[in-house]
Amino acid sequence: VAREGPDARAVIPAYLTGAETPHDLHDRWLGPLRGLERIGLGLRPVLSVQSPFSLTSDTLGDTNALPHAVLAQAFDLLEQTATRDRAKAVVWPFVDPADGAVIALARERGYAVVDAGATARLRIWWGSFDEYVASRSKSVRRTIRSDLAALGAAGLETVSTTDYRAHAADMEALYREAYRFRNARDARLAPGHFERLASRPTPGIAAQLAARGGRIVGMSLNL
Repeated sequence: VAREGPDARAVIPAYLTGAETPHDLHDRWLGPLRGLERIGLGLRPVLSVQSPFSLTSDTLGDTNALPHAVLAQAFDLLEQTATRDRAKAVVWPFVDPADGAVIALARERGYAVVDAGATARLRIWWGSFDEYVASRSKSVRRTIRSDLAALGAAGLETVSTTDYRAHAADMEALYREAYRFRNARDARLAPGHFERLASRPTPGIAAQLAARGGRIVGMSLNL
């Protein structure tokens, strides 16, 4: 909390990931300080910038109006806590892109400033599913083959199609059954929703269906 006299000017949220955190950060999240663990500095600082109008854990108050020294002190305190608690990373999630002062200071201090959800899109086509699997790493190939074996052992067949008109009624029934099971109430979705979706096939949207003995037991719609 940044205060001016008795009044709070801003509340600055952040969190630390430590040895007990059940995941690790991908290398693309690591900032210019990456590698300093070799000389005893193990912190990996990250700041994630979220798209506008989405849920954020942004600062409360106008940090752009805070003096640079106050923001720097907030970073100092966070990093001191991380060092004391032997954290492995400092993560500041979902900062609003308008929070320019925080983002600029994070860059100055060697944080990786990552635009949340930003990806590179490469149009790559494989001649077959086997060719795709062969292009993956050894661990991914092993996972894919294990999953396929599990599907086969369960007697499941899978299909991906953009034309699912013949399956729309079964998809709707499955959705409503699953919703009722999870929520103990009926879904508010209007009747015939999946039939209306299926009546306008869209090349970029496919239904992924899993069936056993000709009966659909799992589904998803994928963009």
